[in-house]
Amino acid sequence: MGLFTRQPVSSEVDQLSAELTDAPAPVESTPSPAQELSSAYQSYLDSQEKDKTSEPTLGPQGEPCDWRRHFDDAFMCYTVTSQWKHYYRYGEQKDCNAKWDEFMWCSKTRMYSKEEQIQMNDERRRERLAKLRAARNSEEVWPLRRVPLADPWNYEAEPKADTDLNA
Repeated sequence: MGLFTRQPVSSEVDQLSAELTDAPAPVESTPSPAQELSSAYQSYLDSQEKDKTSEPTLGPQGEPCDWRRHFDDAFMCYTVTSQWKHYYRYGEQKDCNAKWDEFMWCSKTRMYSKEEQIQMNDERRRERLAKLRAARNSEEVWPLRRVPLADPWNYEAEPKADTDLNA
């Protein structure tokens, strides 16, 4: 073979050998787009059911810290899209120091054994999850509406309820 000739791929080899032996070429069964969509949708539904039953976590449990993910998160924090979205929502520049702290902590754990890394990572995950649960959530900020709106398109028609947000 010459230097620039193309190597046949395995399906072409099968087809050529089938033509030489007068045998039918093997037919690859490909799922239809509807079957692919159905299986993808079913896996999505299964993951949603699993998410409902599982307790929220902050990353995979029982694994050492993934320093590449933390490095990527730290750099992605500085992207124009991330900064613009944060500025649009909160009116100030996004502070990425927490991302760098996570990356540095993760990098420091690499000098320990794998068992110690897993233990340290699980302990840190539990601390972060407890801190997240202790923070305010949307249920504390927005009062629960017990009576549906009479006219949802006319906000002024509804009487304003006096609610204590700190209760």
